[in-house]
Amino acid sequence: MTANLTVDGDTFIVSTEFFDNQRAKDIPDRNWWPVHNCWVAPVNKTNAIYIENTFKATEIDSDAIEAIRAIKEFTPVTEPFPGMTYKTEPMAHQLEALQRAWSPSEFAFFMDMGTGKTWTAINLAGARFLEGQINALAVVCPTSVKPVWPDELEHHCSVPYYAHVHEAGGNAGTQAFTVIKEPDKLKVLIVGVESLSQGKAWTLLNEFCEAHSTMIVVDESSTIKTPPKSKGGKIVPSRTSRCWDAAELCAYRYIMSGTPITQGIQDLFAQFRFLNWEILGNKNYYSFKARYTVSGGFQNKKIIGYKNVDELMDRIRDSQYSVKITDVIGMPEQVYEQRFCDLNETQKRLLVELGMKTMSTTLDGKTLDCETILERMCRYQQIVGGHFPYGIVKDDKPGYEIEVIPGKNPKMEALMEILDTIDKDRKVIIWARFYPEQKMIQEALGALWYRGGLTTDERGQINRDFQDPDGPRYLVSGAAGYRGVTWTAATLNIYYSNTFSYDDREQIERRSWRKGQPHPVVYLDLTMNHKIDKQILQALKMKEDLANYVDQQLRNPSSQ
Repeated sequence: MTANLTVDGDTFIVSTEFFDNQRAKDIPDRNWWPVHNCWVAPVNKTNAIYIENTFKATEIDSDAIEAIRAIKEFTPVTEPFPGMTYKTEPMAHQLEALQRAWSPSEFAFFMDMGTGKTWTAINLAGARFLEGQINALAVVCPTSVKPVWPDELEHHCSVPYYAHVHEAGGNAGTQAFTVIKEPDKLKVLIVGVESLSQGKAWTLLNEFCEAHSTMIVVDESSTIKTPPKSKGGKIVPSRTSRCWDAAELCAYRYIMSGTPITQGIQDLFAQFRFLNWEILGNKNYYSFKARYTVSGGFQNKKIIGYKNVDELMDRIRDSQYSVKITDVIGMPEQVYEQRFCDLNETQKRLLVELGMKTMSTTLDGKTLDCETILERMCRYQQIVGGHFPYGIVKDDKPGYEIEVIPGKNPKMEALMEILDTIDKDRKVIIWARFYPEQKMIQEALGALWYRGGLTTDERGQINRDFQDPDGPRYLVSGAAGYRGVTWTAATLNIYYSNTFSYDDREQIERRSWRKGQPHPVVYLDLTMNHKIDKQILQALKMKEDLANYVDQQLRNPSSQ
C-alpha cells in the first residue's frame, strides 16, 4: 500500500492508490476533492492522531509531519477568570466551571440537577458584561423553567440587568424590549424552546441576538438533541435548527444539561453542533452517525452499537465541564428547586368558575359544588393535577367520583420532561397527594407504589426493592409514605402535589434525608403557574400549618 500525504495551510491532502482508498476514507473529517482526485481533511488533533497511527512515516511529507507535531503539542492559552464580586457565595466546583469556560467562546456545562449550573451561567454572563464582551444574554429553556430564570437572576446576578420573558401572544412586548437601549445594564431575554417550533418566537430571538453582542445559553440542552430532518437537500425547520441559526448570530454560545445523553452518543451531535460544528468536525448528522455509530436492523436504520468513542470523547473533552451532585464537596445537604407549567384551557375555565361566589363548575354535564373555602382549595388542587372531582349520590348518600380532564395534562408532561433530563442512575420519589394522581403516575412510569391497603410484607418488599441499587428507579407515594420509612436510595424528590400541612412536608423530606444518606438530596416542586398552586407552596415555605393558612384565606378573600 502506498499513499502521499501533504499539507496546505490548514488542510491535509491525501492521495492513495485506488485499492488503498479505505485508509483515507476513514480519516474522521475527510472529503473527496474530485478536481484534484484526492482526499482533503482539516488539520486538527483528531485527524493528526489518526494519520500518524495509520500512515507510514515515508508516506507523510516533512511539512505534514511538522503540522502533526505542532497540533499534538499545542496547548490553548487559558486566560484567568476575571475577579468579580459575587452576589451569592460560589462553591469550588462552580468557580472551576467558570475558569474552564472563560477562554473558549463556546462551552458545555454538564452539571447535575442541584449543582448550580444556572448560577454558573448567570455569573459567566455577568463577567463577560463587565469585560465589555457582551451586552445581552439570550436564554432558551423549557417552558417549565422560564419562570425560574427571573428568580435566579434576582438572587445571583451581581451586575445591573433587566430581563424579559417572552410569552405566547407577547410578540409586541418582546419587539419593544429588543430595541430598548440601556448600555449600563445587561439585557436578558428568556424564550421557551418549545415556542421555536412554530410562530414568531424564533424570528424575535434572531432579531434580539443580531441586535446585540449576545451570549446565548440553551438550558436543558437535551431538548435540542434531535437532529433536524432534511428534505430536498434542505433542513426542515425545527427547534434544534432554529437554535443553531440563533447561535450563528451570537459571540458566545453555551449549553447546560445534567444528562446530555439520554438515548446514546448520537444525542451529542445536535448539542455540540449548536456550540460549534468544528468541535465534532461534522456539520452533517449522517457523517457523524457513520463515524461514531454502528447501524443494523430493518433497512440498516437502527443504531445497534458505537465505534470510535474514545476519539469522540477526546474531541469534546476540552469543551465541557461535567460534575455530578454525588461528587461535589461542600454542597448543602438539602437543595430546593422549582419547575412551572401552565394550565390547559379547560383547567382555566374550571378554576375561574369554581372561584366565583357560587363555588360551582361543570364538565361534560357533571357538576362540582363546594361548600367551604377549604373544600374549594382541595378541589383546586385536584383540577390543577388533571382530575375533575364531580358530585354523585349513591345509596342516598352524597359523594364524588373522578374524571380525567380532557386535553393535555401539563403537570404530567412537565414531570416526564424532568425525568428525561436527569441521570438514569438517579433514584426518584414522586409525591402526590391524591390517589388518582398516584395511580396515573405509577402507570406512566411502571414505578413502585407505596400506598394504603398494602400488607406489611408488601410494604417491606417495596422498601427493599427501592433501596436496592439495582432495583427500580421510581417510587410513587402519598400519605402512606409520610412517616416511618427510610428511602435514602433517592437523591431526588419531586412533588406533584402537596398537602397544606407543613408537618407533612417536613416528614416527607426526612424519608430520604436522614442518617445513612451520603449525598445531598434535591427537592423539586412541580408548580402550576397559577396563584392557587403558588399560594400553597408559599404557605409551606413560611412553615404555616393548615389552620393558619385557612385563617389567612378567610381574612383576605381577594386573594382567592
